[in-house]
Amino acid sequence: MGEKFIEIPTLKLEHVEKNINVLEHEVSLDGSSKFHSFLFSPEFESTLNRLSKWAITVIFAAVFIWRRDAEAAWVTIGSVVNSLLCIALKRILNQDRPIGNTKSDPGMPSCHGQYIFYAVIYFILSMFQWLGVNEITVIVAVVILAIGSYLSWLRVLQRFHTMNQVLVGAAFGSCFSLAWLWAWNAIVSEAFNSNLWVQVSILVAFAMCCLAFQLYVILKSSKWVIFVIFAVVFLWRRDAGVVWATIGSVLNSLLCVALKRILNQERPTGNMRSDPGIPSSHGQYISYTVMYFILSMFQWLGVNEITVVFAAVTFAFGSCLSRGYGSGILLFLKLSNPMRGFKFVFWWHLQSVA
Repeated sequence: MGEKFIEIPTLKLEHVEKNINVLEHEVSLDGSSKFHSFLFSPEFESTLNRLSKWAITVIFAAVFIWRRDAEAAWVTIGSVVNSLLCIALKRILNQDRPIGNTKSDPGMPSCHGQYIFYAVIYFILSMFQWLGVNEITVIVAVVILAIGSYLSWLRVLQRFHTMNQVLVGAAFGSCFSLAWLWAWNAIVSEAFNSNLWVQVSILVAFAMCCLAFQLYVILKSSKWVIFVIFAVVFLWRRDAGVVWATIGSVLNSLLCVALKRILNQERPTGNMRSDPGIPSSHGQYISYTVMYFILSMFQWLGVNEITVVFAAVTFAFGSCLSRGYGSGILLFLKLSNPMRGFKFVFWWHLQSVA
């Protein structure tokens, strides 16, 4: 009886090496799997990660509104140039994000890391320049550095970047902040005080940066436009009326969250968010703000042709923001929100007047 032999295919060395290289590449891109958070809940850190860049932007806006000088304008211009530099570096380095991330743009360097550390270095150096180097300022500087490092590390934890991408972004942001502030102290400050053309150039550049940022925010997230407007109005007025309006905006948002839980209607098919879709928090929040501004304007300036036209423009702009955010989302998710927001703000405004 003849014996049957089963031929076992041999593994070629180049196939083994190729598979090992692929595995090493995946591990290097998926570096976030090695890190786990022991500080806060994943939900809180996810929210903090989304808000970190906007929080620093609001701080920059508050610093400029508070100081209103040439150096604040120069630092604001630097933040925009730093962001443009990061975009250019992404295109040049062109390194993928970690595996599983849905964002299509390159991950090296991390824009969050670069933006956050630009602000961190600026705040620390400005504090040392203003208050000197002593025990208190050193402790505050360490705290600011720790907060910036934690906010940047969240990008790794949330699998948006690898650790190397965040470190490179932080390094670029820190170096650019040092160079930008050195340029102000060594060159630009003296030229600004002595040359009219330098003054005009910086002010025009600052205005263009502000306009570009506003357009970016409007296209990126209309809800944050309203948030920044509230912050600016609060810093400008600083009275009881604007405090009442701010409290009302928070209560209006909580009302929307409660209504989402009660109605519990799913978002359109294909949307990645898991929370209910009706009512739209953007539509309700924007409508609240639009109506409050219109009613406050009528109360302050009266009802005339100019205020009516301006109210119509404000209303149209708010409607555009509400619909623009819902691109690709069913229209009925928006229709129920303006009236709810209008009713709430009208009632809330009457309480403040009374």
